[in-house]
Amino acid sequence: MSPGENSHSKRALHAYHEAGHAVVWHLVNGLVEEVSIDSGQAGYKGYCRFGFLLHQEDNPVESDGVWPRSGRIHPKTVTAYYAGMLAMASIVPRTEERTTI
Repeated sequence: MSPGENSHSKRALHAYHEAGHAVVWHLVNGLVEEVSIDSGQAGYKGYCRFGFLLHQEDNPVESDGVWPRSGRIHPKTVTAYYAGMLAMASIVPRTEERTTI
């Protein structure tokens, strides 16, 4: 694999990772503010900025205001966090077939 192909493969993995966060956050009724695979000064290879989690007003469990006061993270947020890793893992070949990326 040439260096250019390796770089392209890594960017594709980062794109799948960030897209996984964005798609799942959207599916759980969250607003996605921004998604990028540009490298930043912090060393990250991309990011997905979550917006508000939308909810029905008559459902206090879904309210954004309840979870921060409880000191816990909303389960839908945790689901979206894991989605990046799972999206990336779904396209990476099995360990015995994998080459170093």
